Amino acid sequence: MAGKILLVDDDPDLAGLGAAILASRGFEVEVRASAEAALRAMSAQQFALLATDLNIGGRGDGFVLAGAFKALQPQAAVLLVTGSPDFEAAWQAIQFAVDRVLLKPLDPQQLIEAVEQLRAGGRVRRGSMSLAELVEHRLHETLEQWLAWVEHDELVAEVRLDRRGRIDDLAEMLAAVAERIRQPGRAMGEQRWEAAVRHGRLRREQGYRAQGLLREASILREVITASAMQNFLQLDPSRFLADLVEMNAAIDEAMAVSLEAFMGGVGG
Repeated sequence: MAGKILLVDDDPDLAGLGAAILASRGFEVEVRASAEAALRAMSAQQFALLATDLNIGGRGDGFVLAGAFKALQPQAAVLLVTGSPDFEAAWQAIQFAVDRVLLKPLDPQQLIEAVEQLRAGGRVRRGSMSLAELVEHRLHETLEQWLAWVEHDELVAEVRLDRRGRIDDLAEMLAAVAERIRQPGRAMGEQRWEAAVRHGRLRREQGYRAQGLLREASILREVITASAMQNFLQLDPSRFLADLVEMNAAIDEAMAVSLEAFMGGVGG
């Protein structure tokens, strides 16, 4: 494939692993272990893509590299890898023209797909998607991620269930969460949360404790937030924070309804 990849990471094991993964798919990769060495390389050679860790020696060095790389090679793409995403990092990534962000620990297939997409499309346009649309478009991935997390959570996993029993009405609940995000500040009422009612009743029948029900909701919040952070370049930045507030309100509403049903207060 035409065009080399500059991979920057001060951890030799991670750098070697990333280079091996990309080389296995036919990419030509050059590895640098410091920001200084990476700056020299991008000043002397042309690259199709920069894949850099966020913190290389100094905190936030990846942003410095991203800005320099875009200045030197404006048509190339930047992939940033971080193990500690936060909102400040998200906005800085936009400011420094980062095209894609991946979270550690890296999934090999996710890395390959991200690089292939960036190589195929070049610079990524800033997004206009709402968080509600992201929830809907990534419904399957959200369900799978949530299932993986709860299955490794001691409080939830103490009740052993098969896949169908664990997921039950979650897809419909997520659809209701997306609808709630689109209606800022407007409580939706019990009728729209029918799936949450069923969820609470089912969890009581399955032998859950109330703490397990609350932990499920907390994990759902974490999964959606993580998805938003991973895909924030597709999201409309002008409504990003407001949508997150509405998402939290939606999950709080759904959990209140589920808990009431769990305790027997909704329809017995």
